[in-house]
Amino acid sequence: MNFFRRLSLLLFLIFLAGAASAGAEEVFRARVVEIMSEEPVPGTPEETVLRQVVLIRPSDGPDKGKILKITLDYSPDSPVERGLSRGNRIIIAKEEGEGNYYFYSYDRTWGIITIVLLFFTATVLIGKGKGLRALASLGITLLVILKVFIPLLLTGVPILILTFFTCALVTVVTLVLLNGFGLKTLAALTGITGGLAASGLIALLFQKMMHLSGINMSEAQMLRYMPRQGHFSIEGLLFAGIVIGALGAVMDVGVELASSMREIRAAAPQMSRRAHMKAGMNVGRDIIGTMTNTLILAYTGASLPLLLLFHAYEWPLIRTINLDMIASEILRGFAGSLGLIVAVPATVAVSAFIFTPREKPE
Repeated sequence: MNFFRRLSLLLFLIFLAGAASAGAEEVFRARVVEIMSEEPVPGTPEETVLRQVVLIRPSDGPDKGKILKITLDYSPDSPVERGLSRGNRIIIAKEEGEGNYYFYSYDRTWGIITIVLLFFTATVLIGKGKGLRALASLGITLLVILKVFIPLLLTGVPILILTFFTCALVTVVTLVLLNGFGLKTLAALTGITGGLAASGLIALLFQKMMHLSGINMSEAQMLRYMPRQGHFSIEGLLFAGIVIGALGAVMDVGVELASSMREIRAAAPQMSRRAHMKAGMNVGRDIIGTMTNTLILAYTGASLPLLLLFHAYEWPLIRTINLDMIASEILRGFAGSLGLIVAVPATVAVSAFIFTPREKPE
């Protein structure tokens, strides 16, 4: 679930960043050939700032293969700034209309490709045929978000309708690919629908009640001046993020419970519907005991640097939790978890009805 959500969000942010910077600058890959010099920058008494003069060789672009010179200023005391070393693979940028290149970032392409290949390999080796189908569903999910959800959002389609349409499409495709058409798919789909509806309702009500936008000021400015901006609600992005973010966990619960209910029925075909539901709820409570932590820990882990800053500067609790970004994360975590909890009895009830033959009155 975390991989699905984070990868989808990452690609969404890459799309926005690419749209915001389209036409502003070009970026190319390059390799560091030599560090010509590294000296302190005068006039910076508060912290040490070093200036590197670096020779690089672009791997693509109009100057491919040429030896170029760039400069880089960095602070060795900064936890986020790093100097360059010979052999580093980097990304360089060139401002539109300017002839000078500058260091943009490290080239992390091969690291990303490697970890993705490791993920794919492990999924196929361990998951076999179902692993392949899971990868196919992941690919379709990302295509739906990138090629359906985002383009339609930019054209002004109402975000509430678009969010539920996207979740319904992703859910149906995933369940059918993994389990085919059948009673288990129907039971899981019904429970997932109930869980997502609960998450969406909670998100909608409490976002209005708490006056949340769900984004910080820098993101708001970027979205405000984004090219090809449609008439979508910026506040609606928080709602969409909560529902789409909860989809993975709710889908896990729905499929696990529907599968468990079917196995219980197969193991005890004479079990009454009431006993079947009781057994399913016992399984569901165990799932709730661990899965409710999943979303909370995911959002907490993503916010650790921010929480560390608040603790270091001894911000009062009332000041911290009332920040828009913090309150939004709290709403994300608990709205998603409430949807997950609702999915348990919904899936159990529908599964017990579907998998249990009609009982004859005594």
